[in-house]
Amino acid sequence: MTESPRAPDVAPRERTGTPRLLWLAALGGAYYLTARLSLAFVIWPENIGVVWPPSGLALAVLLLQPPRSWPASLAVMGAANFLANLQSDNPLLVSLGFALVHGVESVVAATLMRAVLRPPITMTRLTEVAALIGLAAVGANAATALLGAAVATLGLGAPFWSAWRTWLIADGLGMLMLGSVVLISAPRTPKLFPTRTRRQLIEDAALAGALVVLAGAIFGGDAEPGGFTLVLPYLTIPLLLWIAVRRGPRGAALASLVLSSIAVWQTIRGHGPFAATGPTSEQLLSAQTFLFVVVLSGLVVAAVMHERMSLEAALKESEQRFRAIFDSQFQFIGLMRVDGTLIEANQTALNFAGVGREDVLGKPFWTARWWSAMGPATEQRLRDAIRAAASGEFVRYDADVRGVGDRVATIDFSIKPVHDEKGRVILLIPGGREITEVKRATQALVEKEATLRSFFESAGWMMGIVEIVDGDIVHIRDNPALRAFLRLPRELQNPYSARGLGLPERVLALWIERYSESAARGAPVRFEYEHPGPDDETWLAATVCPITPTTSAVPRFAFIVEDITARRRQERRLSASLAEKDVLLKEIHHRVKNNLQVISSMLHLQFGKVTEPDARTQLLESERRVRAMALVHEQLYLAVDLARIDSTTYVKRLVDMLARAYAIPGRKVTTRIDVAPVPLDIDRAVPCGLLINELVSNSYKHAFPDGLSGEIRVRLERVDRDTVVLAVADTGVGLPPGLELGTTESIGLQLVHAFAAQLGGELACDRRGGTEIRVTFPCPAPDKRTKQEAPSSMDELMTSSPPGHHRGAPARQPPCRPGQP
Repeated sequence: MTESPRAPDVAPRERTGTPRLLWLAALGGAYYLTARLSLAFVIWPENIGVVWPPSGLALAVLLLQPPRSWPASLAVMGAANFLANLQSDNPLLVSLGFALVHGVESVVAATLMRAVLRPPITMTRLTEVAALIGLAAVGANAATALLGAAVATLGLGAPFWSAWRTWLIADGLGMLMLGSVVLISAPRTPKLFPTRTRRQLIEDAALAGALVVLAGAIFGGDAEPGGFTLVLPYLTIPLLLWIAVRRGPRGAALASLVLSSIAVWQTIRGHGPFAATGPTSEQLLSAQTFLFVVVLSGLVVAAVMHERMSLEAALKESEQRFRAIFDSQFQFIGLMRVDGTLIEANQTALNFAGVGREDVLGKPFWTARWWSAMGPATEQRLRDAIRAAASGEFVRYDADVRGVGDRVATIDFSIKPVHDEKGRVILLIPGGREITEVKRATQALVEKEATLRSFFESAGWMMGIVEIVDGDIVHIRDNPALRAFLRLPRELQNPYSARGLGLPERVLALWIERYSESAARGAPVRFEYEHPGPDDETWLAATVCPITPTTSAVPRFAFIVEDITARRRQERRLSASLAEKDVLLKEIHHRVKNNLQVISSMLHLQFGKVTEPDARTQLLESERRVRAMALVHEQLYLAVDLARIDSTTYVKRLVDMLARAYAIPGRKVTTRIDVAPVPLDIDRAVPCGLLINELVSNSYKHAFPDGLSGEIRVRLERVDRDTVVLAVADTGVGLPPGLELGTTESIGLQLVHAFAAQLGGELACDRRGGTEIRVTFPCPAPDKRTKQEAPSSMDELMTSSPPGHHRGAPARQPPCRPGQP
């Protein structure tokens, strides 16, 4: 009669304050009423009730409360007991003694039951019923009945052993009858009257009615002496047991309480079988014996049935859980006998094959669709595997099985034997996990690894994997190119230490530093260095990269090294050659500039000897054009970048030169230069310079007659990434009416048209507030620059077709009208 280790007390939360007082008042009232009712069935000369239900109420109350709440409850119930006995004409000391003995009895019984049972105590387990009978109704009650009999003997003169027997049976019946009902109907146990269906309510009513009618028929009649008469009450037991089976412990407890109440009441009134058994003491003894058998039978049968139903429910729930887990597995799982008969298969396997349990269970495993559709060889291998597993061997191999729609899948298949306690194989567990994709991925990985290994082994670059351990570089794997470069002996296998190769510390430190940098950045690091070797000079370009993630406990890196010695030597030769060419090109620009200066000087000498005004003018203009071209070559000679010149400096020097040449005393003509830093190559710098020369010269000569003052503006800017605008404007008198740039016979304006065509640009003229001539031409930014197909020298330009018919695309030139953009 022992239980597993006790769990914490799970009694309801203890009432405090006003609810506690109300509850104690209700407890005292209930105890008083049951005591007064029980004292109505007192027998003499013992002066003790036939049944004492308050003992059951007291025991149940203590079992439902934590021990710290017992004193208040015992005080209330003791007071109610004392008052009930006192009002039944018992002496004061006897009433007090009965109250004290009943209190001790309930405390001893509750303590014994709590010592061996795990709360909550609901009278639904056989161990609880046994504890109620053995520890409370018999054990604790037998001991405290001695005290009760002593009180009855000393205070009332009752026979001691007769009083002890009556007390023992009366209080024991009370514990069994009312105690079980209270414990079952307590708030923390299932509801006393749970929700019932209509059919259940009808059945409850029929059972209750049958019990009342049968009890009334047996105990309500007149007493007739005879041996068979005493058997009649026991005819109610089958009905009571049926109620216990159908309605469990609560039904059995309530039915026992109703039947006992009817039997005692009718026996006291002189009715029923027990009333004809002799003196009153013998009548009540027979009734008590019957009641004990009835209550004991009902509680035991109800507890047994409840435990059985609980076990069945737990087994069903366990089976449902097993089925849920079994069917939810993504693997194929089954169960079969040692002869290969399949007795269970999970839903995953069934769904894969598109079959039901009835299609495969109870049949040889190899006849199922998974295997039978794959051919005789697959079936035979499966049979061999089953035989091996039946002999105790664990079998595992990759197998192809067929599913819905003739889908073939590869599974990791196994058969595990299950042994009994004697080591005999009793069952086999087949299982499978689909590895079709895994197998494909593995094959792809193998192919990829073979490809990478082939590349690694055959690459001309030096490659490998290293680890940094205690300030040293440990080579884990190297390709043949590296081993050949380092001239490693065949017997030296990976891993090996780089320091052990005898490399200089500076080289090891450089590599370790780069590895650390790569690890810190989490990215590849590239560097070049001169590697010591047998040759005079060896340059290497290396890239190192951390390997993440890695299973190694120390940092691991990959490296690629290229021998760039030849490239370095070629770069030095190219650099030397380029420097020579830069010097030569500067010399060319310098000489071209000098030659142009000579031409300019010759034109100036000729100008001094010519007396005709027109000839002098043409020589002077030619001299200025030559000087504009010479200025370009001078800028290129002085520039760091020989491919392009600084447009800002070039335009400023050119305009300043023209301003000095055309300066006339008494005439104030200012210049304003707004030039953006647009890099110009020689193919664009020469036409631009000549355009500025012609347009600025034209403004000085024609825009400010008769000493008129004004301003000449030169603007060069980039309007977008690929387009530049050159504009020359003045505030002078403007162009003559009707003059069109494309039809004039002026050599200067014809040259403007030709230079714009050379730039591939578009001319525009604006006469508002003077004259502005703009040339918009393509000039890509340096990173996208493309060379234009255009004449690249003055000679080529001047030997081309007549004005208006130049090679290439002519400049787009609309008529110059006032207000034209």
